[in-house]
Amino acid sequence: MTWDAYHRRQDALRDVLALADRRDEPSLDDLLDTVPGARQAYPDPDLALLDAQMAFVQRLRGSVDLALGDDLEDVATEREEIVVRAWAETADAMPGARALLDAAESEGRLAATFQRERAILAGLAGSTVHGPRLVEHGDRIRRKARRRVTRRAGDPTDATVRQGLFGRLRDALAA
Repeated sequence: MTWDAYHRRQDALRDVLALADRRDEPSLDDLLDTVPGARQAYPDPDLALLDAQMAFVQRLRGSVDLALGDDLEDVATEREEIVVRAWAETADAMPGARALLDAAESEGRLAATFQRERAILAGLAGSTVHGPRLVEHGDRIRRKARRRVTRRAGDPTDATVRQGLFGRLRDALAA
């Protein structure tokens, strides 16, 4: 992928996710058709899902790293609580991405990718199990975290009000 193609994809993804954040039940195909240049950047919608998942996981990892700080010796229950809280906060901050990912997972798309996401959750929580038990542990963490999510796609937020002139212009163009 060229540098220009990478930046086009990142710009398209940012606009797609911003629009998805404002919709109750975002449809990836509809979003790709609505955002100018998104369909060209992502001719395969699964590529957009993979990039959305990468953005979600990167933000999640950053939140966990910040919460843990330099103290990597936390007991497993504390680490798990940190990961649960970080997942819920990331889902609150990225409701459109989470809605798109959840819809794809419920459709059975990218099953191996979602198993890796659950394994990452368990790993972040300090799990020492491997194989299917690792994925099961990650799934338990995600179920706990889901119960704490307060914001859903389409919910109004102060962040949309305070995003500034360029953000509002970008969102207007994307709509």
